[in-house]
Amino acid sequence: MVPDEVREKIPGSYTNPYMKFEGGEEESLPAYNGVTGDIIFRMPHPGGRRVSRQELRKVLLEGVDVRWGKKLRDLAYGDDGVLLTFADGSTAEADFVVGADGASSMARRLLVGVDEGMPKLAGMTFATCIVKYGDAAKVEAVMKLHPVAAIIFCPDSIGGSGGRSLHVIHSHLFSMLTLTSVLKVDDPEDKSTWTMFWVKIWRGGATNLHGQECLDYIKETTKNSYEPFQSMIDWTNDGTQCDADEMKYWVPTAWDNHGGRATIIGDAAHPMLPCKLTFGIRKGVRIALCTNWSIRSRPGLAARHHRRRQLRQDHLGHDGFQGCAEERGDHDSFRSRDD
Repeated sequence: MVPDEVREKIPGSYTNPYMKFEGGEEESLPAYNGVTGDIIFRMPHPGGRRVSRQELRKVLLEGVDVRWGKKLRDLAYGDDGVLLTFADGSTAEADFVVGADGASSMARRLLVGVDEGMPKLAGMTFATCIVKYGDAAKVEAVMKLHPVAAIIFCPDSIGGSGGRSLHVIHSHLFSMLTLTSVLKVDDPEDKSTWTMFWVKIWRGGATNLHGQECLDYIKETTKNSYEPFQSMIDWTNDGTQCDADEMKYWVPTAWDNHGGRATIIGDAAHPMLPCKLTFGIRKGVRIALCTNWSIRSRPGLAARHHRRRQLRQDHLGHDGFQGCAEERGDHDSFRSRDD
């Protein structure tokens, strides 16, 4: 689906590209008892790798002409394709439109109707934090239970931890804390330079918190977790960017694809709550493959697309795909909303 030269660069987007995977326990997902620290189960995860979305985006954007800052407002269908109109008044023509614009998708609302396409609040809040502890000992504490990922279960919570991913569920009814222990490795020999990432999910909505206010709230409401999970929150330095928003969902319903000219995929079509978080990128690749196959399996549509690409190549001097991305202010970092 992508050129060989791009595919070869994908391993560079791993959160820790220096780590060796040899088919052992590093390719599994252990779950710990949050009170005793005992392993409850270990789920095989062969071939599993954690990927930095930011780094993967850099790789996949090669040869792609992305127009940032575009907010979709209307779709109009004609014999020769689809006309997209954006909030700034600009337009673009396309053979077909694939809306992958998240749980609050505008493309969905245009396909099914504004009211039916509006997302519903899930009653659960999702907080994210990217942090540099600046201390190799703290990073090593995160990695001692597992070099990739782990889950921790408590009597009234589920949680997790690991070398590159930590999951914990934690609150009086239900919540889940996911710590991605390593997000980026600057110097493989100096763990104090590594960037960490954690997520906390809890039951309760209408909690839109940002910055220090969000971090203070999470520290105050996260207590008595099994170490090192508790310390991972406590170690987060004041001033670290932290954001929390109520998650959204949408119950899928049929939509008119206008003869195969428009559709929605990913969270735009079926927003998934925390139980599916670990399958995000993997499912995304599968969806992209299916979408690609669907387009190519329609001779008329594929032929028209080929002609447009040829004209574009003649005009631009390369075969770049012209795409438009909705500006959400978060395309340089992982955020909790609509990802």
